[in-house]
Amino acid sequence: MSDNFANGPDLPSDLMDEVLKLLASSNAPSLASLIEQRREELGLSTKAASEILSMTRTSYERLVTGALQKLDVLTALKLAHFLDVSIEQVMKLVAASVMPAEDYKTVERVKEASFIVRNFDVARLRKLGFIESLDYGHIRDRIKHYFGLNSLYEYGTEMAAVLYHKANTRVEDKMKAFWIMSAVQQFQRVQNPNPFDLRQVEKLVTQIRRYTRQERGGMLTVMRALYAAGVTVIMQKALPSTAVQGGTFIINKKPCIVITDHFKSYPRLWFTLLHELGHVLFHLDKLAVIKYHLTEGVEDLFLLEEQANQFADELLLPRLKYDYIKNYINVESFVNTYAAQNNVHPSIIYYRYAMELSEKQDKTGWQFYGRFMPKSDVCTTGLSRAPWLTMDTSLATEGDEVRSILAPISQSTQQPVA
Repeated sequence: MSDNFANGPDLPSDLMDEVLKLLASSNAPSLASLIEQRREELGLSTKAASEILSMTRTSYERLVTGALQKLDVLTALKLAHFLDVSIEQVMKLVAASVMPAEDYKTVERVKEASFIVRNFDVARLRKLGFIESLDYGHIRDRIKHYFGLNSLYEYGTEMAAVLYHKANTRVEDKMKAFWIMSAVQQFQRVQNPNPFDLRQVEKLVTQIRRYTRQERGGMLTVMRALYAAGVTVIMQKALPSTAVQGGTFIINKKPCIVITDHFKSYPRLWFTLLHELGHVLFHLDKLAVIKYHLTEGVEDLFLLEEQANQFADELLLPRLKYDYIKNYINVESFVNTYAAQNNVHPSIIYYRYAMELSEKQDKTGWQFYGRFMPKSDVCTTGLSRAPWLTMDTSLATEGDEVRSILAPISQSTQQPVA
């Protein structure tokens, strides 16, 4: 057997992938040419070769001229031994030799469509506005443009590198995977050039509380300061059908945080940010192993959610101070004065009290004190991103936009001082 076939690179296990490659290659060897090449290498006559294969000479000649359109399993097995290759390689060559190119285009369309429905919730993506129709060619092109892929199947390869494998992916898992991959691609595109400075982050988190009082600018100031310390924070609109409130990723050995407006709550945004920063400070070694962590209102098997929750609560308002002010929760003027004295937004106090009641199965806190909690959009205008909502948007351009927001535009930009 010639070196260009026997000693070539290992063929992929996916039969159809290789058949398509062979079909697309103008110089790919045909089964007939390989048989004749092998016969000549062994110094056999046509008659001798047909005898070895236990075939009539007529059948052998039809095989090597390409006239034989169908190959039974027994003949394929004999050819595998004669050519000294696997039965799978013989079947690839047979399929590539006899199937018309147009049929392969149909097969490829089926393969693409199957990959799409296996990895994406098409119905919800259309409802979301990510795609305009259920035409799989359109969906393929939209996915490739959005994620910056050369091939649709790169999504599966990259997703496998980030997510654990599930044989039966649920609908909500598909949307979550889409959200995770969107975040990862954005962080990779942003490529925060600043080295991660853990000590600087530790200093910064102690100052975040006072910026909660700046509804229109405080969050951006903190995000930029964290960016300078090597922690990239982006804000996104919540993706429907997912319960993700935030997430922490390790990208290029640096922590990256996503905060969503899942609850549409201003104080919740600050709590989520500090919760995720708690994971950065306390669980960085675990994050380096598991690659990412999502905050979804359920206990994580790897990270201590309660520790991150307590960290966020304590930094926003220490326990002793909170225990004092909650006794006057119904005195609005006193709560406002106390919040100002402690450099914290009053909604943080009301939110924490409502959460405390909620943990006791009492939902009245949201009803009574919800009016003191601004919506998240007071601070997310221009910051909260939803790249999947704009048809022409790609994550490459989105990453560039995020970088322009987070990179301080001048030395005069207000930032927390360590």
